[in-house]
Amino acid sequence: MKRRHTVAGLILLATIWFTPAAQTCRDADLFLRNGHIITMDGAKRVVGAMAVRDGRILTLDDDDALAGCASSRTQVLDLHGRTVLPRLIDVHTHAMEWVKSILRGEIAAGYPAVHSIAEIMQTVAHRTATIPQGQWIVGSGWDDAKLAERRYITRKDLDTASPDHPVYLKHVSGHLSVANSVALKLANITKDTHDPQGGVIERDASGEPTGILKDTAVGLVTAFLPKIHLILTCVPQSSFPRRPPRLA
Repeated sequence: MKRRHTVAGLILLATIWFTPAAQTCRDADLFLRNGHIITMDGAKRVVGAMAVRDGRILTLDDDDALAGCASSRTQVLDLHGRTVLPRLIDVHTHAMEWVKSILRGEIAAGYPAVHSIAEIMQTVAHRTATIPQGQWIVGSGWDDAKLAERRYITRKDLDTASPDHPVYLKHVSGHLSVANSVALKLANITKDTHDPQGGVIERDASGEPTGILKDTAVGLVTAFLPKIHLILTCVPQSSFPRRPPRLA
């Protein structure tokens, strides 16, 4: 029986490289289907199926489009919706958070995608106009040191752009975030809320929360974000051809 380990996380493919999709995928060695495969190509596609031969990815597309890739000898692996990434070496990249940001559809709030608080507010306002009222808007990467205004974003900034949706934007440092008034209300953060141990709820001169949450205080809001459930399956190397990977 092949050894499998299942914990919260991702599927990591250990021995395969991308090759041009134009190659035929008939009689593949391995066919992954029913997945959430992040291609990392120029179009940032997320597809459902992948065909592999001789340790190289032949093509990626939806299940129906690649159904002809499997033959009687092909090993077919049903991913049951699990997420697939190419092999990677984590150099403190917070890969899990990166994957969650993709699955949440987070907006880009960092440099060089945006250069000012005004541009971030435009991005938030655009997302606000495209989703149902009350749905979360989440983003990451903003850096006050690289913003034209050279200051933190506040809840009042976010309230102007999105008064009826909860908004939560993570700072590039990972040690603070900003939330709008709707998000603060959902988290029951008021003028009377005490700072949690190891965290700070930043306040203005009148004692009202500014929207800035530092360190453990961010958890007061993140507890209310939509949950992302990931399954980590370490696919044994024996599941793949033993031939060393080759660059296309």
